[in-house]
Amino acid sequence: MISRMKMFVLFIALLFNVTALPIHAIAQDKNLEPDHTKIVLLADHTQVTSGTTFNLLFKIDIDDHWHIYWTNPGDSGEAMRVNYKTNDGVIIGEPMWPTPKKLPFGPLVNFGYEVQTLITMPVTIDENFKDQNINIKADIEILVCEEICIPEFKTLELSIPVSDANIKAHQDLFAKAQSHMPRATDVIASYLKNGDAFVFVLPKIKGFTPAHLFPEEWGIIDNTDNVLLTETDGFHVLTLNAETRDISKFDSLDFIVSDKNQKGHSVIAKPDFIVLDTIKTASALQASASWSILLLFALIGGLILNLMPCVFPILSLKALSLLKMNAKKDRKHAKQSALFYTGGIVASFSILAFILIALKASGAEVGWGFQLQSPIVITFLAWLMLVIGFNLLGFFELKTLGGSLASKMGNGNSALGSFATGILAVLLATPCTAPFMATAIGASLTQGAFMTWLIFAFLGLGLALPFLLISFIPTLANALPKPGAWMVTFKQFLAFPMFATFIWLVWVGAAQGGGMTLLNIMIGALVIAFVMWALPRLSSKFGKMLLWIILALTLAVPLLTNADDQNSDKFESIGYSQNVLDDAIASGQPVFVNMTAKWCVTCLVNEKVALSHPQTKAIFADEDVIYIKGDWTNRNDEITKYLARYGRAGVPLYVFYKDGNETVLPQILTPEIVKNTLIK
Repeated sequence: MISRMKMFVLFIALLFNVTALPIHAIAQDKNLEPDHTKIVLLADHTQVTSGTTFNLLFKIDIDDHWHIYWTNPGDSGEAMRVNYKTNDGVIIGEPMWPTPKKLPFGPLVNFGYEVQTLITMPVTIDENFKDQNINIKADIEILVCEEICIPEFKTLELSIPVSDANIKAHQDLFAKAQSHMPRATDVIASYLKNGDAFVFVLPKIKGFTPAHLFPEEWGIIDNTDNVLLTETDGFHVLTLNAETRDISKFDSLDFIVSDKNQKGHSVIAKPDFIVLDTIKTASALQASASWSILLLFALIGGLILNLMPCVFPILSLKALSLLKMNAKKDRKHAKQSALFYTGGIVASFSILAFILIALKASGAEVGWGFQLQSPIVITFLAWLMLVIGFNLLGFFELKTLGGSLASKMGNGNSALGSFATGILAVLLATPCTAPFMATAIGASLTQGAFMTWLIFAFLGLGLALPFLLISFIPTLANALPKPGAWMVTFKQFLAFPMFATFIWLVWVGAAQGGGMTLLNIMIGALVIAFVMWALPRLSSKFGKMLLWIILALTLAVPLLTNADDQNSDKFESIGYSQNVLDDAIASGQPVFVNMTAKWCVTCLVNEKVALSHPQTKAIFADEDVIYIKGDWTNRNDEITKYLARYGRAGVPLYVFYKDGNETVLPQILTPEIVKNTLIK
């Protein structure tokens, strides 16, 4: 049997080997060749007649992990552009795009495609067309992105004979393209913009439940916002956050509405076209639901939340606690534990409700799970999952006031432990939204303060309900498995959902805060592991106190390095040209060059996370750095030559010049990387 120490060492080795890959990926400098798409131009006929219509198709194969963009690219990016040259009397229509999907990247959400993409175009031939062949030349500019974005330029040609017969070709491929297209529908939807809310009212389509909304116009909705879906009187109502663009000038807007399986419908929507007494604004719709229904939805949503993967690790701990108390026939403590567990949950939901009420009153836009939008909270939760996991495996039992950590959290038999387990269940539950829950939470935020609190309290009651029932109904308690040696194995097994949650939180933290958050979590994990190993081996009180101080200082680091940027205003930059760069270098001042583009996702994230950070702006000011910014949004031969000089095919590219030396920075930045480069 493997000893505990060997298991411990194996786990730590595995942990750091797994996380070494993303750290290396952040640090390394990629040099990618611009050939990440393969495009073929095809026609659905090998021969056509004058006066007819046929179709063209772009078959685009995209490399793994890369993507291209829809006609509305979302928060960044750019759609494929094509310039055609063909015979007189031939008209090539607008492209017909397949249903897009959401492509999240850090704080941004784009719309596009990650696998083989088929785009078709109708072609109409004049009745009096006399040429022997239709010759089509397509000059294509397509943006393909992974961590960097590269514009690719391709020219395709196709010649189709004109005769007295139509001969079809590639029918299977064109049928596949058609199956990926959003279905045309004759229903007319309606939209309403009421302050910060955008309400989209769609007549119900048989067998179709909308999940995502894609406007063809840019800047209509907040792309990162989750859709709140409600139903009434034969209509689906989708409520989202509105963007700031003025849409009053539009007589109608075109949308694609898709379900969770990326099956879409193209819909024309008109402002306030559908007039329903119950649908005038989002708040009017949600206020129409009675209190009793909203509270029932909240209770059911909280109950279903027990089945969500976010909550499973903590519920497993609670189940272990109940099994132990049931084995001892300790009904009194089982009831007490269930009540305190419920109290912790309801108290936590109440605090969340009060915070949401206060933030809403101050004008902030927040929603369910807002606390998990903070890398600091994610970091501390990740460490907590690691500690609980090691505790369940029996590597340590850390004495605290009133008993061990196991009794306070892992076993949860005490009142304090049960209350704390309830708090932790709520903290981990917030990434999940169960059925019925979205409606209840969305409605709660349009109600008064008391109703908001009451709905959140019922959500908590639903989450705690299974354990309340088991603790207070002997028949249910007696149905639990009988005690035995298996409980020790079960306890150790429960460590692995904790470690899985730790890995998930590391992933979330890295996506939110980048390399610095990832590094903070892993350094903290290392120090926690060291303290757990060292504490049992120290007899000196001074030595133990020193370990606690080291641990406290290490765990305080995220409070400093992950602090929110309260001043994100960008500092002044100078537009790039080779002459401007030469003059700046000749001046003797340090020069920082940022090659970027509005469609470059990595560029935008770097500017938000690193280049707009107060620390970076302070260093630029203190060091008197000249900031030159090259915008490659549109084709620019000077910038292309500059990129080629450093072996790059695309942006971002960051170069720092000082004292005759030049330093190329990584393509993913953190404030510390910029600081260490500028101050040597």
